[in-house]
Amino acid sequence: MKLDYRRATTGDLAKVFRNNDERLTAEYVTAGFNPRRVKDMFKSCVDAGNAHTLTQEGKPLALIVWHLSDGKIYTGFAAIPEFFNAKFVRFCSRHIRQIQASNGGLAVVADSYGTHSDLGRWFSALGFQLGLTSGLLTSYVLPPVAFGSS
Repeated sequence: MKLDYRRATTGDLAKVFRNNDERLTAEYVTAGFNPRRVKDMFKSCVDAGNAHTLTQEGKPLALIVWHLSDGKIYTGFAAIPEFFNAKFVRFCSRHIRQIQASNGGLAVVADSYGTHSDLGRWFSALGFQLGLTSGLLTSYVLPPVAFGSS
């Protein structure tokens, strides 16, 4: 099983959103966005070059998008149901750290409106720490990394 990533394309975006996991779609709605608006926001990141497609044997499984704001890397995520399997956690963790490294080691923020019981464990396995919680919003933070210091 070959896991890889590539710069996301609008074709990847269409394939993932066509079969986006229902839990993620429910998160978007809970956050106050309709799925079409979320897809448009992801397309903006694809167009800006701030989006990667995670693949298995060349098949698009997930999209990670990001933008820089307030000295942090804010991320978004979309995935087909098959992505949510333990074998992808290590790969996803390494990839998020690559995104972090390519953006100067800034803190990475992932906001979640999900209620799935495994969310905290999944983010912890990726190296994220629990951040702000407010109502239905839970933020997870991957702390900044200083490069070149020993």
